[in-house]
Amino acid sequence: MKTKMVALFLLAIMALGATGFAAAWWTAELKVTGTVTTGTFGMEWSPLSYKISGDSKNIITWPGSDPVYLTDYTTGKLHPQTLAIELQNVYPCTDLEIKGDMHYYGTVPGHIKDVDMKGKLNGVDLTDIPEWMFIEVGIEDISSELKDQRPALIKGSVWTLPALIAQLIGTQWHYCYEIDFLVYIHWIESDMTIKDPWDVIHGPFGPNIEVPMDAKLEFTLTVDVVQYNAP
Repeated sequence: MKTKMVALFLLAIMALGATGFAAAWWTAELKVTGTVTTGTFGMEWSPLSYKISGDSKNIITWPGSDPVYLTDYTTGKLHPQTLAIELQNVYPCTDLEIKGDMHYYGTVPGHIKDVDMKGKLNGVDLTDIPEWMFIEVGIEDISSELKDQRPALIKGSVWTLPALIAQLIGTQWHYCYEIDFLVYIHWIESDMTIKDPWDVIHGPFGPNIEVPMDAKLEFTLTVDVVQYNAP
């Protein structure tokens, strides 16, 4: 009998313990703390290198420290999205080569909506690239994922600027996608024949092409990127 009483007492203690444990489990506080950050988004130009050739008279100048530079078109923006060119006293047979890359720094994907070309000649807005400004863009290297979207954009391909922009519009970019490029600008005149950096001969060019004297040309390129799922 004594053994049974001990057994019942132990069962009662165990039952109370189990009940107490259950009550504690159902009423315990659960605290969660954390930090959430949103992703980054956008495209930028890398630092650029440039070379001016053919200026045997040594008269080409520029108003700032460099004839080619990167500028933030929005105050406080850390990633440069506008490439600017400012040269003075250019003349036929001179040229400018610009090397650099355009890459996507954002963690949130985006696609190129437009590449905005703006130019002014003596303060007057240009509606097109002047015929005396011969421009080509060569693809030095390109991310394979971009090449999959636009098979024509291969390493070594050379494009007119409008044709390249048409290829880029609508492409989707992810973190670290990039295009390495060489921009070739040559100032031409009628009947001139030139050989570009890829050993292709162009010309002779048509009549009435002449670089104007005492002219100031300002030229910018700005990449407009929108979120990947934007309409």
